[in-house]
Amino acid sequence: MGGLLSFLGGTAFRWLFGELFGYLKEKQEHAQELERMRLTMEQDAQRHQWQQEAIAAQAAAGVKVIEARTEASARAMSDQMLLTTMQSMGTPSGIKWIDGFNALIRPELAQVSIILLVCNAFWPQHVVLTGLVGEVVCAALGLFLGGRISSTGR
Repeated sequence: MGGLLSFLGGTAFRWLFGELFGYLKEKQEHAQELERMRLTMEQDAQRHQWQQEAIAAQAAAGVKVIEARTEASARAMSDQMLLTTMQSMGTPSGIKWIDGFNALIRPELAQVSIILLVCNAFWPQHVVLTGLVGEVVCAALGLFLGGRISSTGR
């Protein structure tokens, strides 16, 4: 009988500890699987966030490229209009008094602008070139000098 109790006790002990160890092992594997799933979910969320940021950056870059092209096109058109105006300024109209006036006014306007700039440099309290007057003087000189450069090809 002692052998039977010993056999059954040993078998029950092994079975009980086997079940206990199996339960603890499954519990640990379940916790590891949950942790693995949590990490995967965090990585997926982070990957999604990166993709959204990349899409936003690409969209912003595309808009900036379009804006840069538009600005460059506007500048090129403005430069072309200025060049056309400068080229047409030198061509005679065929009416003698208008051609004579054009031949006189540009150099005279440049001369007055130069005199105003010199006077402003020597007597700034008496000759003040600010705001619209300063811009007109500088534009007149730019027009005259630009016309000269354009007509001489330099």
